[in-house]
Amino acid sequence: MASSTSPPVSARSTGDSLGPLRRVVALTLGANVLLVAVCAAPLLALGNRILTIWAGQPIAQAGRPVLPYLVCGSALQALSVTGAYTLLALGKVRVATLVNLAGGIAMILATPWLLPKYGAHGMAVARLLCGPISLLVYIPLTILLFHAARRPEQRTTIAVCEETGR
Repeated sequence: MASSTSPPVSARSTGDSLGPLRRVVALTLGANVLLVAVCAAPLLALGNRILTIWAGQPIAQAGRPVLPYLVCGSALQALSVTGAYTLLALGKVRVATLVNLAGGIAMILATPWLLPKYGAHGMAVARLLCGPISLLVYIPLTILLFHAARRPEQRTTIAVCEETGR
């Protein structure tokens, strides 16, 4: 989904008006939310049954306490895909990279504290930290899409990229 977002975003980012770009991002984000909900809801509702069929009762019993954390963490991280790919398409590679690194670092730093105390449950909670942090990509994206439009006297990244041929 996000890889198909980049060409339309790049094409619309060269114009003076940000309206078409906002529309593409909003539609893509809506599709992203719908897809994540359609994929995560059955896992939350039927995850234990799926694990039982797939791997057997012992694995399902062991996975039952951590599965909701893993599904929610993955779903939250999946929701950041539209924002991250849009930032990449707009040339904000450093911002997208830093947000993703922050999520990974938070998980890595939490793991040594949570794993010994809580075992697999602690590891699942540490994994859950990545999701909300990855959603921070929407802060710079919102600033870029809405704040830049309020300051027409300043050249936006979009205009600079158009002028330099990037």
